[in-house]
Amino acid sequence: MNCHVYNPQLSFLARCWWQLQERIEPEHWLDATPHLAPLWVEFDSGGRWDRYLRAEPEGQKEKHLSPEDYRRRGHTYCELFWFGAYSQGLPHSRTKFRYEIRPYDRVWMPWNWVLDFNDHAWSGYLGFKRPEQPAGSDRGSLGTQLWTLEGLDARNLRKGAVHCNLELVTSTGRLVRRYKTDGVGAMNMLSGQRSLVTLEILSAPHAAFRP
Repeated sequence: MNCHVYNPQLSFLARCWWQLQERIEPEHWLDATPHLAPLWVEFDSGGRWDRYLRAEPEGQKEKHLSPEDYRRRGHTYCELFWFGAYSQGLPHSRTKFRYEIRPYDRVWMPWNWVLDFNDHAWSGYLGFKRPEQPAGSDRGSLGTQLWTLEGLDARNLRKGAVHCNLELVTSTGRLVRRYKTDGVGAMNMLSGQRSLVTLEILSAPHAAFRP
């Protein structure tokens, strides 16, 4: 069994969007707001959708938050995501990188959760769970917590770069979708609308946070 090796030089922090149309041309990025929905997650709100990855509201590049959006002590929103890069064995020119995804809040504070999915037929949702290992730990096997970003040139990462039309794919090879229910746009691996993801690189390389 090949170990998945953490690569700090190719890890990064990004803001992410769900594309509401099939493709966005990078040269039209500044005019793309109507075709985007920001990705985010909340913790400790006391609500049903705590810890689920969501893409909403539509037509905005950033989720607008006011004091009224914080419903109780400890309620947190995370709108940024750390992508920890892994390769199967030592990287080479044709390496396909996989990513551990962890949430950060808007002031770049990391939160100790990691993105996972529930593959039961009655669920399929993407959500965050407590990690079994510190961020950036080498892994003995793939596991469910490593993701693929099809279309991303991992060797062309720089602060401010925007990467459009990426496929977010689970460790089992399923393309992530958005499932709308009860006014919520929740990310799902089994149900919903297929589309693509855009990333804006905020920091690269960005080392793993280890308390």
